[in-house]
Amino acid sequence: MFRRHVAWRVFIEEVKRSRYVHEEEADGKTIRYLVSPFGALINRVFFVGTVTDVIESKERKSIKARISDITGVISIYAGEFQPDVYTFLKLLENEPTIVMLTAKIRIFEPEEGRKIPIIRPEWIKKAKLSDRNAWIIDVASSTIERLNYVRKIAENYGGELTDDVLMDMQIPFHYWKPLKLTFSYYTPEEILKEIEDYKALLADSLGYISDMMKLEIEEIEVEVEEPESEEEISPTEEYFEEEAFEKSKPSLEKVIIEAIKELDQGSGASWNAVVDHVHKMTGTSREVIEEVIEDLLTRAEIYEVSRGRLKAFS
Repeated sequence: MFRRHVAWRVFIEEVKRSRYVHEEEADGKTIRYLVSPFGALINRVFFVGTVTDVIESKERKSIKARISDITGVISIYAGEFQPDVYTFLKLLENEPTIVMLTAKIRIFEPEEGRKIPIIRPEWIKKAKLSDRNAWIIDVASSTIERLNYVRKIAENYGGELTDDVLMDMQIPFHYWKPLKLTFSYYTPEEILKEIEDYKALLADSLGYISDMMKLEIEEIEVEVEEPESEEEISPTEEYFEEEAFEKSKPSLEKVIIEAIKELDQGSGASWNAVVDHVHKMTGTSREVIEEVIEDLLTRAEIYEVSRGRLKAFS
């Protein structure tokens, strides 16, 4: 069954510090990832930041803008194949605007050894200051979690990074592949230096909003969820699951959106609570409900205000 690549919640500076590109073949296509020194394998990103400096090129039928967060600035691009994004950026008229977006990363290599990430939004919407603050807290928390794991491995790294080694270190399963690739491209010495530099940058960047958001970088406590075990799905089961998903989508979408609104007390509705609520109401399998939620997120009918918390647009 098709699964869209995870849209990583990372700060802009982490994207810019990712110096290596990893390629994989899947379904006859070449997938390219940016390999971060901090244990992220990035094909798509979810940003919340301020858009400025919109420049339209009518000859090329493209538009360029800059998006900034607390760590840096990066350019985003849209062309005739992203008409909604193109129109959205054009109508901003260079008014600084807080936005949220999901984007695909393309890697442009103008010369050997030089790689430039090209950010092409798949969708973009205006956001509130509270959305930006929640995103900062979420990204800071998940980034520090990864930094801790990467540093732990780098300080104790003595050979091949196997599944057994990662299990012994109590690294969550969903980080295994990104971490293996990080340590295949970067040396432990490079990683430790990058971590110290990046930690200092985060401390400076987060300092000015720490009082406002009650955030202290050295005191963040990260709750690590146990990774769920993946069950094998037979071809027959997969067929019927896919068929059920397609048949139930239209009616389920409305139920899910209403459930999100009902359960949202201001900071978003818990993903798991929404799934449980809709399952009890409709009897639909949790797997199908999860698929519909992912589809709604992809089409920007709903969004995650922070990791695991959903909001519906009014």
